Amino acid sequence: MGRLSAKSRVYKDTTAQQLRSFHETARLGSFSAAAKSLGLANPTVWQQVRALELDFGESLLEPRGRGCRLTEAGRLLADMIGPLVSGAATLKRRFHEARAQLAPRLVLAASPRILAEDLPECAAEFRRVQPDVQLALKELWDDQILAAVESGEADVGLLHDRGPDLVRLHPWIEFQPVYEVDITLVTPIDHPLALRRSIRPADLGEYPLLNGLRGLPDLSVTAVLDKAGVSLTEPKLVEAIFTTTVCQYVRMGFGIGLIFSSSLSAPHPGLHHRVMNRHFGGTVVYQVRRKGAPPFQSVIAFMDVVRDQLKRTSKKP
Repeated sequence: MGRLSAKSRVYKDTTAQQLRSFHETARLGSFSAAAKSLGLANPTVWQQVRALELDFGESLLEPRGRGCRLTEAGRLLADMIGPLVSGAATLKRRFHEARAQLAPRLVLAASPRILAEDLPECAAEFRRVQPDVQLALKELWDDQILAAVESGEADVGLLHDRGPDLVRLHPWIEFQPVYEVDITLVTPIDHPLALRRSIRPADLGEYPLLNGLRGLPDLSVTAVLDKAGVSLTEPKLVEAIFTTTVCQYVRMGFGIGLIFSSSLSAPHPGLHHRVMNRHFGGTVVYQVRRKGAPPFQSVIAFMDVVRDQLKRTSKKP
């Protein structure tokens, strides 16, 4: 999209609100969604973005379906102002924390498995070493975690997958590896797979696999299964998501299951556990934060506790 005529420029100074309106419109893909996020009227957001275009002399957004998308110039500007807008969104809170007028607070969003299995001991240790920090833990699905971090509802998130689609769809988010977990096959103790000396991913296709697609959020795991001819999409009697659900139905003889297990995970009674990292490569848990916004000290302290508590232990495949 071309340059706008210099004669049409009527705004001499770029305002913070114009940048916020442009940032939200670019992030959400429509003026109406940006208006809802900012608590403004649609025409107000459109006028602010239009004023920014006139000020810079460039078309920054172009129509796409019912919404809009960034032009080449818009993408350049969005990358440049992302850290500025993200930093401004947390400025007031940082000011109050610095003045010690409010107790430091940490809001962390995590997927159900991570919150239930990996974080309890970490949260307890963090409260012991950082008693002044108000810790709030939110249990959310991956897409909800990303939305909460982008909007500022959560300071940081923890999730399993950082596939190329997530990185592309969330350019305002920074993904950083924190710790690894094992991919573990659970079967009844007397199951034929438990009695084999070694097994391959293709061997799992001989028995009902109880995992639903959402229960294996790491795309590399599903890719290995797909290559081995093990389908997660075919109709089945049980399609479980949570580790406890998978293990309960495996124990009852409904099939076999794959679970993620960290160094803090306790063995599940009555089941045979086999680490499958040799074939699946393990999986990584990522920290997600807004790009350009320096982490709060409470975030740094919590992640230090997580890394210390969840140091990878050597488990024989």
